[in-house]
Amino acid sequence: QNKSEQDDTAHPRSDPNLLSAEAPPATDALELILGWTSSLMEVDSVWRALQEEKARGWASEAVDRMWKRRDELMSKANRRTEVFTPSTKKYVRFYREWMPALAPVFAGRAGANRSFADIGASPGGMCEYLVGDLGWRGHAFSLSQADGGFGMTFSHVRLGYSDADLSADGSWRRLLGAAPSADF
Repeated sequence: QNKSEQDDTAHPRSDPNLLSAEAPPATDALELILGWTSSLMEVDSVWRALQEEKARGWASEAVDRMWKRRDELMSKANRRTEVFTPSTKKYVRFYREWMPALAPVFAGRAGANRSFADIGASPGGMCEYLVGDLGWRGHAFSLSQADGGFGMTFSHVRLGYSDADLSADGSWRRLLGAAPSADF
C-alpha cells in the first residue's frame, strides 16, 4: 500500500470535492496549495533545491539594489509632465505581416464592407490597418490621456472614437451603444 492509502485522509488531488461545482473557499484553496508546497519540499529534492535557490535570490543584495534602482527610475518616470504616445508604425507593420496569415478575411480589401470595434485601441495601429489598408469602418475605445491613456493618433472618417475607462462600473454598456454590431 502507498502512504495515502494507509492514512485515513486522502491525498488532496484525489478529493472529488475539488472538481465539484462547489469549489472550496479561497482560504481552503490557499491551504491546499501551501500543503502541496510543503509536501513537495519534503519529498522532492528538485523542488526543494528550486525553492532554496529562489529564497537565496530574493535575499540577495544584488536583487535589493536592482529593486531600489527600479523604484528610483519609476519614481522619476512618474514625475514626467509630458504625455508619451507611441507611434502606430510598428503596430501597422506587425498587423500587415501577421493578420493575413491568421485569417483570410484580413487579406486584401475584399472585406471593405466589414466593421469592427477596437477596445484599448490607442495609439491606433490596428485601426490604421483595418481602416487604412483594408477599407473597413469601425469604432475605437481607449483610456483618455487625462486618465493615463496613451492617446489616439490615428483618425479617419470611417473610424469613430470614444474615451472609455473599462474599470468604471457599467462602462461596457456604453461600448455596446457606440458599436452595437461589428464583424470583428
